[in-house]
Amino acid sequence: MRMASSQFRASTLTNQQRKFPPYGKQLAERILVGNPPFIVRCLVYGPPNYPHQIPPDPWLRAKLINQRSDSSALVLPHGEHPGRFTWPVRGLICVVEHWPSRNMDDIVATLSNHLLESGAEHVVVIDARFNCVRRAY
Repeated sequence: MRMASSQFRASTLTNQQRKFPPYGKQLAERILVGNPPFIVRCLVYGPPNYPHQIPPDPWLRAKLINQRSDSSALVLPHGEHPGRFTWPVRGLICVVEHWPSRNMDDIVATLSNHLLESGAEHVVVIDARFNCVRRAY
């Protein structure tokens, strides 16, 4: 999937110009008070490949995950470039959970790279349909 030039420019933003992804502020606050989660799930869901495939609602899923004490969830909104956000994941294990759909591989790879650049200890990519590992970094 080719991204618009304005999205490519997002990767040149400084950290002061970037904002947290959805639920990122809560994660950063949790880390500051000394209660980091064991795992951070980064939810990436695009449109379904076929009409009968309905991906779960990432916002509801993140809300449910964030109620747990052992994990946190962040959401990459559909159509947003990962470089627009500051990912508060330094030293944490990240699981990129995505619902495979058209042209999502580039977004997932870019998000994984941004998580590693932000200091994630490990990044694992999971296919949410089958809950199986697709890649590990």
